[in-house]
Amino acid sequence: MNITGGKYNSRIIKTPDFANVKPTLSKIRQAVFNSLSSIGEFSSFLDLFSGSGIMSFEANSRGFETTTVEKDKKTADFIKQNIKLLNCSIDFYNTDALKFLNSTDKRFDVIYIDPPYENIELYEKSLKLIKEKDILSENGVIILEKISSTKINTDDYKILKEKQYSDKTIIFLIR
Repeated sequence: MNITGGKYNSRIIKTPDFANVKPTLSKIRQAVFNSLSSIGEFSSFLDLFSGSGIMSFEANSRGFETTTVEKDKKTADFIKQNIKLLNCSIDFYNTDALKFLNSTDKRFDVIYIDPPYENIELYEKSLKLIKEKDILSENGVIILEKISSTKINTDDYKILKEKQYSDKTIIFLIR
């Protein structure tokens, strides 16, 4: 899988071929980062439920201070290999995303949430913890990647932008 922009543009990362890992499509990655650049200036990026880590590598390539969280040990090994391969600086946590949210004292400008699609609870629990623990910076953005037919309660946030890409939808939320 190729990185689509920034200092690592066109560099290839290794991705696991596991059923539970679904790397974000390149057209969606490009659209997300183009949208972010038109919304404002952001410096930190949290990739929850990281999977392949491609969103973290895209963010880091574009100059974000990047934190990535992935629970699965086998998948995490791929992320570690790619961090070494690119020789990049990414804060990596091989832990449960909800535990990370409960324990972190950091605030982030951009939080990308892409849990396993069948688990709507993870979206809603993540959004709740982000609000309760005040993890999103004041002018920050939360980005949800979901299957278009999935309904998620985002009542605590304002939808800034929503775009559908085939069977996937990307939603930008603000406070």
